[in-house]
Amino acid sequence: MVTEILVWLGTAFVWVAVALRFVFRGTKRDQRAVDCALVFGAVSLLLSKRTFGSALEDVVGPAQRSNLSNSLTLFAVGFILVLVVVWRHGDDAPRWIESVAVGGVAVFCMALFVISADLPENTPIHEGSDAASAAYLSFYSVPLLVLAFYGAWVAATASRRGEFVGTRRWTVAAVFGFAVLLGVGTVAVLAAAFHELVSGSDAVAAVQTDAGPDYRVLVVAAGAAIAISPVVRGGARRWAARRHMRRLRPMWRDLTSVAPEVVLRLRRRDRVSVDALYALHRMCVEIRDAVTVVGGHLPDGRLPEGPAEQARVLAAAVRAHARGEEPVHTADLSGYDVLSPEAELHLLVAIADHWPALAVAEPPATPVSAAGAARAP
Repeated sequence: MVTEILVWLGTAFVWVAVALRFVFRGTKRDQRAVDCALVFGAVSLLLSKRTFGSALEDVVGPAQRSNLSNSLTLFAVGFILVLVVVWRHGDDAPRWIESVAVGGVAVFCMALFVISADLPENTPIHEGSDAASAAYLSFYSVPLLVLAFYGAWVAATASRRGEFVGTRRWTVAAVFGFAVLLGVGTVAVLAAAFHELVSGSDAVAAVQTDAGPDYRVLVVAAGAAIAISPVVRGGARRWAARRHMRRLRPMWRDLTSVAPEVVLRLRRRDRVSVDALYALHRMCVEIRDAVTVVGGHLPDGRLPEGPAEQARVLAAAVRAHARGEEPVHTADLSGYDVLSPEAELHLLVAIADHWPALAVAEPPATPVSAAGAARAP
């Protein structure tokens, strides 16, 4: 009972991953490969389940239902292999790898149908002869082993060379773990099947030649977890970007009201498609440009130390510029220019947190920019 619940939870998780990948689908080669592999794997899980596969089994028989489920799994393996190749070689990955991977998988799928063609009607594959069951399992396992060994080799060499850092390092570790899981499980099933065949036992029938639904759920769910990790990280970055924009908006609004020339104007139809990360970047750029415009009203033309004092003198500069006063200094923000994007964002947010308490007068309406278009909820 517990195992059945876990299997259903794993299947549900895979379909949630499919939905998330569909909503946030990409257009790059590796992203398309991930999407295709996840869809094939998810449908394969449904067909391997008695609840969903029984209707198909009534039409084509148990052997062909297993063939279809296993073929979908192999096509998922083919697209994961494409993903690993593209991941390993980047833009230098051969353009024909998709055709070769899918074509090679198709050959193995046809072999599965040929091996099971002599089975009596309504006979499951594992109830055929031991030799046929072993041959079927062998053809099914070859693509899985190729993916497992190649994926583990790519992940291991990438980690050894130090090619990936930060979150990419965890991706490498996850891919290596997935490859090991796939390889160990496949070898274990093969070893059990051939041991029974050599011993002359009839127990090969006990080895499920469709790789075992429970094990398949585990492998596909592990792959789905890797597939949605970029989506989850991207969603977290966008949520953080919207949160930063809410904190920056009062200061951005006041600064751009006195320096509207720094605002990037967008066409109306482009505003709805503005990404939060891009909008945050534009907001920081516009704030920085507006600070340069009003910088002549800063003491000595420079920002002092400390975010509270920086917010105070910057608000005073905004008021002076709004009153039309002549600049008394030449803006000097040379220290500000060397900041990294992350350090710049941290500085601006720290200043913006002190901004509402300064009660800068409500400015007139400003032109719609990329930053203003992507308003946080």
